Amino acid sequence: MLVEHLFEINPSTFLLITISFIYIVYKYTEKKETYKNVDYDEPPINFLSYKSENEINSNESKLNTISIMSYNILAYNYTQPEWFPYCHEQYLSPKYRAPRILNEIEKSKFDIICLQECDFDLFIDYFKPNLEELGYTCKIKIGTSKKKVSICTAFKKNLFKEENFHFLNLNDELGKQDDSFIKHKEAHVIQLKHIPSGKSFLLVNTHIFWNPKTEWIKYGQLHTITKFIENNYHKQLPTLICGDFNSTPDSNVLKLIYRREPLVGNDSEDNFKNKKFIEQFWNESKDLKIRELRSAYDVYKVSSVDDNSSYADNHPDYTTYTHEFSGNIDYILYSSQNIELVQLLKIPTHDTEIKGMKVPNHRYPSDHLKIGAKLKFR
Repeated sequence: MLVEHLFEINPSTFLLITISFIYIVYKYTEKKETYKNVDYDEPPINFLSYKSENEINSNESKLNTISIMSYNILAYNYTQPEWFPYCHEQYLSPKYRAPRILNEIEKSKFDIICLQECDFDLFIDYFKPNLEELGYTCKIKIGTSKKKVSICTAFKKNLFKEENFHFLNLNDELGKQDDSFIKHKEAHVIQLKHIPSGKSFLLVNTHIFWNPKTEWIKYGQLHTITKFIENNYHKQLPTLICGDFNSTPDSNVLKLIYRREPLVGNDSEDNFKNKKFIEQFWNESKDLKIRELRSAYDVYKVSSVDDNSSYADNHPDYTTYTHEFSGNIDYILYSSQNIELVQLLKIPTHDTEIKGMKVPNHRYPSDHLKIGAKLKFR
């Protein structure tokens, strides 16, 4: 009866509503069926433990523990076949890779997901609705890049309450010092409250510039992030900084985190900038009294978290493995004065398909491997 009444009043409107409804239903179901009920050939998800089984499974520990993943998922803007000549074009397609990435996230069940290299349109159309269905709140904002590639931070809505959010454009302050710093990079700075424990903490997600010849840019970007959080958030606030730093554990970038004096030369124009800016940022950072940050994976090759004097050697051999470069460049940093390490996600460095075929490939949908940790508030 209602349908007849609507049609009699305005047939064109009724037809438009009907077509729109059919389209919405089609698009909604299309996004879901691309990844549901598909058996992917994935490596198992295993953890290294740095606490006893009793400590891990105690009620007190579960109440105060959070899990976090960091994952550069490889933007499709960066998947030109000539950049990955060893990879079949089929495995570079977002139609192949996106469902597998989403499936990895779903199976790993981390409380917090920090993603880098998110194509904004693909994320909005595909990842966001499916992540929300899995119970995540998603934070994403277009930066300054014309390619519309950004970072995304997602957290379980039943476990966390957002207290404040800041989008930190790393061009703003650095670009005033030298044009070389204008690289369209950003950071999410989010204060969250962990509902089960009642603890508030700071979460940062970022993607630092890639070029190994311009370390001063990467050093400046990480310095800008640490400077911002030291100047705007209480030093006793538990802190996590995740992302693709495009820097190896023995780099000056990681030395900044561990409060080690940088080593730089001035043999060329680039090295002159390295010396000028890195020494400048290092001297600035000494006045900040930076909270005690360390990499969760700085004990990956040892069984104890007590000694991180050999932090550069104890990281995994790699978190990316391509024909041009392999090494550890992805990190989860935590403030060790109020957070302790419980478990680390194992990196499949013994998988022969990685060294033989490199990534991405049919089994690994990105040129990076995901990293993850379970951490406990002290």
